[in-house]
Amino acid sequence: MTTDGKPVANTGPAPIPGQKPDTTPTPPPVPEPKKRIFVVDGRQFPDPNEKMTVEEVRQHMTDFFPELANAETETGKSGNDDVYTFKKRVGTKGSLLKVYAVVAVWGGCIEEVSGFLTVEKAKTQLDSIHQRWGLNPQHEAESNHAVSIVPIEVG
Repeated sequence: MTTDGKPVANTGPAPIPGQKPDTTPTPPPVPEPKKRIFVVDGRQFPDPNEKMTVEEVRQHMTDFFPELANAETETGKSGNDDVYTFKKRVGTKGSLLKVYAVVAVWGGCIEEVSGFLTVEKAKTQLDSIHQRWGLNPQHEAESNHAVSIVPIEVG
């Protein structure tokens, strides 16, 4: 206690007579190294190789997740770590679109081509052409008149 009755703060051990007090500054805390975390379908994966770019990591991971071939990458943070989330692009087979072409051939020449997004609509068109041209589907192979549905992937 001091002479006025107030407590004295504990400053550690009393200095040894004749020895100078230690004035070495305390080093700042060493931050944890920054990590990269990769996320696929909500599951976290460690960095396979810190020398790889994020794009190279995504390509590497397609060996295990083929759907990542056309994935989008979202970047975020979790504490000090960088988080890269690979998200599958929406669509049929990535960015491909499947359409159904109805090709009508009369006398060996293409007379009509129509495209549809569903096979049901393509079948309706095929039936309509059969009826309009008076074709019997069972005898098309024997003539040079035909109507076919051809699935095509575009993208």
